[in-house]
Formats: sequence, structure tokens, C-alpha cells
Amino acid sequence: MQASLGQIQHGVYLKTQKRSIWSYGHIWLGRFVIVFGIINGGVGLSLPKTDAPTGAVIAYSVVAGVVGVAYLVFYFKKERKREVGSSSS
Repeated sequence: MQASLGQIQHGVYLKTQKRSIWSYGHIWLGRFVIVFGIINGGVGLSLPKTDAPTGAVIAYSVVAGVVGVAYLVFYFKKERKREVGSSSS
């Protein structure tokens, strides 16, 4: 689904040079997939009949936290740059 929305958006953008509803669908679906993927990894560690090793849970939590924070930093920097760029025009 994500790839299809991306391809549709790309075709529309080439014609209009603007974002379309397909672009926003592609962006928001991607955000949900990232968040639910991180959650799914954590839930997957708790499903086996034997508990996952504590080190694995800690390592997954640290990596998931770093990825989550990095994504938020990237997102807010991008939004701030876009706001600064649009206000100077």
C-alpha cells in the first residue's frame, strides 16, 4: 500500500508540482507503519513461552528509543526549515 501511494503521488507531482491527497496519505501511512513497527517489535519480545533475555529487551528498547527520538528530531527540524523558508518568501 505504501509503495502504491508513493507511486501515485510521484505521478501526480510530476504533473502538478504540488502535494496532493496521495502525498499526505503516503506520509501519514508511513508514520503509522514506523510507530506500529516499533511497537510490534516490543510486543514480539514478550510473546515466546520463555521470556526474552533481559539484555535483548534492554537492547531493543534502547534502539527503539534512539530511532524514535531521531525521527522526531528529523521531523521537527524539517518542519521548522519549511516554516522559515515559507515565511521569508
